[in-house]
Amino acid sequence: MILEASLPGIEHPSVFACGHSTPCPWTASSTIDGVDKPTFGEWFKPAIRKAGFRSYREFAERAGVSKSAVGEWANNHRNPDPAYCDIIADVLGVDRDYVLALAGHRPEEPDIPFDDPRARISALVRRVNWNHEREYTIARALNGYIELDRSDR
Repeated sequence: MILEASLPGIEHPSVFACGHSTPCPWTASSTIDGVDKPTFGEWFKPAIRKAGFRSYREFAERAGVSKSAVGEWANNHRNPDPAYCDIIADVLGVDRDYVLALAGHRPEEPDIPFDDPRARISALVRRVNWNHEREYTIARALNGYIELDRSDR
């Protein structure tokens, strides 16, 4: 059973960073750099179904994109631009860098100053003894903040 958190704006539960209740083979970074890396469409089509979306239209409405764009991405007719990769990652609850890599856009890794909040949070994350429940709780909280930031845009 998946635990439900009471954060606003989150419609589908997530345990793993990939957005599924079981580990997803596509989340391993070795598949990105390996020969057997799926195309964007091979990954995207089942990912939207596994995230609980019943149709391209439902995903498109949630993401704020056209249904035709979703169909083109899912059928490998074209890959999304980096801005759309961010939206896709947010809606599916998956790692942004993974979506960018699948779409052929590798992000530049900026140097984060030691006094930046992201650096402090990263240091704390490395000290935690992670389990599914802890990952789920933190992922839900961060997804809640992402939803709030998105609504402010």
